[in-house]
Amino acid sequence: MLKRVYFDHNAGSPLREVARERLLQVLGGHLANASSSHAEGRAARDTLEEAREELAELAGCQRDELFFTSGGTESNALALQLAPAGHGVAASATEHPSLRAAVAEREDGVLLAVDSRGELATRDSWPRVALSSCAFANHETGVLQDLERVVVLARAAGSLVHSDLCQAFGRVPLELARWDLDAASLSAHKLGGPAGVGALILRRDAQPTPLWKGGAQEAGRRPGTESVALAASFAAAAAEACAELEEQRSRMVKTTLDLRSSILGVAPDARVFSDPERGLPNTLTVAFPGHSGAALVMRLDLEGVAASYGSACASGSHEPSPVLLAMGCDEALARAAVRFSVGHNTEPGDVRVCAERLCRALDESANTRARKNAPRTHDG
Repeated sequence: MLKRVYFDHNAGSPLREVARERLLQVLGGHLANASSSHAEGRAARDTLEEAREELAELAGCQRDELFFTSGGTESNALALQLAPAGHGVAASATEHPSLRAAVAEREDGVLLAVDSRGELATRDSWPRVALSSCAFANHETGVLQDLERVVVLARAAGSLVHSDLCQAFGRVPLELARWDLDAASLSAHKLGGPAGVGALILRRDAQPTPLWKGGAQEAGRRPGTESVALAASFAAAAAEACAELEEQRSRMVKTTLDLRSSILGVAPDARVFSDPERGLPNTLTVAFPGHSGAALVMRLDLEGVAASYGSACASGSHEPSPVLLAMGCDEALARAAVRFSVGHNTEPGDVRVCAERLCRALDESANTRARKNAPRTHDG
């Protein structure tokens, strides 16, 4: 049977064993509603609050500033509620689809330009909007933004500031105290926690309008019964990821650089858009001129390699990467891009396997293109 290798940790990292154990432990108990006043409900509440406190400490905020959600997309959507309609919201043009699309469809939305490296091009001025959003780490290229400068510029324009930290949490150090953000989004499944749970960090005086009506859970910010088991598993995964951060960061940089060298060895004309030494240590987006990135991802899948064509949240779409287009890439090159991302369980041998199978996928792609372009002959 073909051994599969996984290079799509930015879409979702496999569940860590500590997270699995904690999840099963909580699910195996008498799990009640954390809002109930009886003994079972109080026990569930204790477990939930322990998870909240641990995550808050790991992220660098206060426990009463962290609110559980269903994941990064919901956290981003809730953060946008800090800007009522008509008051203006701005975001970088390379944001995750959950932010970029939401801002683009608002009449008062502004997408901020980036340079060829993917860094915000705004240097001296900022639009006057109620909320500005800028991800610390980009989900496709791994570029890290200068959040301290973003906050200074946005605050001078009278704006609150939100950052999507979903790709960064557990992979690179966070500096919430220095950044002085008003809101920040976290996600569990990017760092080896369970899918379906995330968090929004909110400054105490930040009051977003809830996305829907309901109960008073999460201090009224996010109505709905909390998933105690998922929250506890999230905290366990984050604790391990943060404890191993420096060691894993060094290992992932080496693995990603090895992968880059191996890819360039089989595709010398490939264009690399990521720098694991300056950005996310695990992320490598590469364009293969003359090929279709979406087709290559499918061929790699058949070869036993999991990679992605842009963001997983845009899966099924064969549109060119909006991130690369915003960086000034032409459409053909943006369509030729594939994202590889390593993680906590990536083995050194996986790089060699990936490169070998990529070589076959590129050959098959070239042969298919040659057959399509071959002149047709007609008898008689």
